[in-house]
Amino acid sequence: MELLTLCIKTTYFQLENDFYQQDFGMAMGSSLSPIMRNILNKHTYVDDVFSIWPHGHNNLTVFLNFLNNIEPTIKFTLKLEESNKLPFLDVIFSKILEINSNVQTNVYRKKTNTNRYLNFNSNHHLSIKKGVIKSFYDRAKLVSSNVNFSIKKKIILKIL
Repeated sequence: MELLTLCIKTTYFQLENDFYQQDFGMAMGSSLSPIMRNILNKHTYVDDVFSIWPHGHNNLTVFLNFLNNIEPTIKFTLKLEESNKLPFLDVIFSKILEINSNVQTNVYRKKTNTNRYLNFNSNHHLSIKKGVIKSFYDRAKLVSSNVNFSIKKKIILKIL
């Protein structure tokens, strides 16, 4: 039991040449952290949530403030659409105003994306290399609206 307590309460970490102690929660990067989270929270962990709010921007701000005042260690953030587009995880949602405000989806890549993937000339097994190509294709087909899929195929070929 002493060893478990030591593992849970030791929250020191190093960034460059400086050492820090984490104030709240378990140590960052500890392999014990997700196990303890699962034991304590079971299936209540929520990370990213996508929602369409039909009650106006002012009410949304009030609701967000309410949520952020429930528990001081948990803070919610909000991302609003810009230019009729909203990225969420690896999908970007685009509102098409000319077509009754329909929504199209496409694969979203952050500005920091380098397009660096497994080099086909590497010594990895051929099945791994084919898996990279297949996952690119499947992801584009699954996430992209029909209109955008043909464009994504060209981008995939360019990346590869």
